[in-house]
Amino acid sequence: MQPFFTRLPLVGRLVLDTGMLIAAIALIDPRASGLTVHESVGIALGTVLFAHLTLNWPWVVAVTKKMFANLPRETRLNQVLNGLLFIFMAVAIGSGIAISREALPALGIMTNGSRV
Repeated sequence: MQPFFTRLPLVGRLVLDTGMLIAAIALIDPRASGLTVHESVGIALGTVLFAHLTLNWPWVVAVTKKMFANLPRETRLNQVLNGLLFIFMAVAIGSGIAISREALPALGIMTNGSRV
């Protein structure tokens, strides 16, 4: 039996991707929504990105195995850009969690950036 995420229909995947796009746009300026909302949405986006990666893991594995084989240039470029985007988002979300001043302290988790 396949995991739940690999059985999610295309419409569900598009909804997930659209939600990630909207969240990423909302995170651009923390002054627009407030720091607490900015941090909370960032943490939620990290969770959704993990689900997205899990959902598309079969594609990642298949394309990575064929990376140096006979793949169209567009597919190879797409794989490289997706890898870079993952690295940048992981660093941004990880560093944001490390310096959280509102969201994590509200849950009782103190970080380097926590207000005392």
